[in-house]
Amino acid sequence: MKLKSRAFLPSHFRLLNGLGQLLKATKLPIAQFEEDAVCKAAMKHTGLTDFGDPYYREGLLQLLDSAENDANLHAIGRFSIHYWIVNNLANRLLLTEACKRSPEAFETRLIPPIIIIGLPRSGSTFLHRMLAVDPANRAIPMWELMRPLPESAATDGKPKSRRKSVKLEISLRRMLAPELYSKH
Repeated sequence: MKLKSRAFLPSHFRLLNGLGQLLKATKLPIAQFEEDAVCKAAMKHTGLTDFGDPYYREGLLQLLDSAENDANLHAIGRFSIHYWIVNNLANRLLLTEACKRSPEAFETRLIPPIIIIGLPRSGSTFLHRMLAVDPANRAIPMWELMRPLPESAATDGKPKSRRKSVKLEISLRRMLAPELYSKH
């Protein structure tokens, strides 16, 4: 079942979506949701080729099929979802490489995390922020969640470039959905 409703977008985004529809009508490949295309994009981004254990493929194929056939995405949505998929595949490549280079780092016993979940407007964000300021806890910053590993040896140990790229991505998201951030 295709989704029908779409959020209202400012005119410049509607114009971009219109151009996307025009490109789609001409059969030009924009933001392809094919396994080979997204994997190649992630490999090009990282310079790596080993995705490790292929157990992830079943879920990836389902996601790609749903993005193509169920989501009824406009051009900006296609690019956004495509970017998100490629970024996560790139993180997988980087993680596989890190496991090969430093297997001992992945043998360290981890402290179980505190995970906070709750219904909207129930105080879960407030509780999360309270725990995050406690020096005995560590809250993971958004940039680290989105870019957990350096992209190359050149940026190794320099999270500044990862922070900058996530900051840019979040500012683009805010332009697309300003009401989402004001609600949260």
